[in-house]
Amino acid sequence: RVKPTAIYGPWGTNSLVEAANHFNEINTEIRVVDEARSIMPKDLFKGTVVPASAQPVSVVSNEAVKVTAVENTHFLADSKAKMPHRSLAYRFDTKDRSIVFAGDTNYSDNLVALAKGADMLVCEVMEVEATQKKFDERVKKGYYADNPQGVWAHIIGAHTSTVDAGRMAAAAGVKTLVFTHVIPGALAELKDDAYIKGAAEHFKGKIIVGKDQMVL
Repeated sequence: RVKPTAIYGPWGTNSLVEAANHFNEINTEIRVVDEARSIMPKDLFKGTVVPASAQPVSVVSNEAVKVTAVENTHFLADSKAKMPHRSLAYRFDTKDRSIVFAGDTNYSDNLVALAKGADMLVCEVMEVEATQKKFDERVKKGYYADNPQGVWAHIIGAHTSTVDAGRMAAAAGVKTLVFTHVIPGALAELKDDAYIKGAAEHFKGKIIVGKDQMVL
């Protein structure tokens, strides 16, 4: 690469990029000497922190795309009081379409506002009953042994149920709802209808359960 690449993300993004550059220092030194390279990765890759805000903030805006972001509700108040990390949802507006990526989140009024009128909302989804069943089975096998209660509290409190996904899509007035980060996913091999059913109680638009390498 010879052209700079800008990386945008939540709190810690700049530190993460700096750490990646530091990790690559040995490889860089070898290529500077052995290949006479002259461009340093640390000068090409820069991290920019996007503010976590209840109101949409501008991330990038050019002729091709306008990107805005809001803080979602992946981290609850008690957790946020103890750490600086935040979670964001992003909206991409182009000349002919608009797509919103919810990220990991529980029901979020901020996300609903960000997604107003979008063509597509890409949202994680969890079928709660099946997820709890599989979680309990895994706990009995010794998974999450240090604190299964804490892990479950996070799973149920920081992710989107099928019903809440439908509620957010309906409130935002999007045209299409696409499910990703599907839980329990491969752990239970549920049919698509199991994820669609809860969302369809509130959202009457098109619902798609995303698959690897699917093109929409």
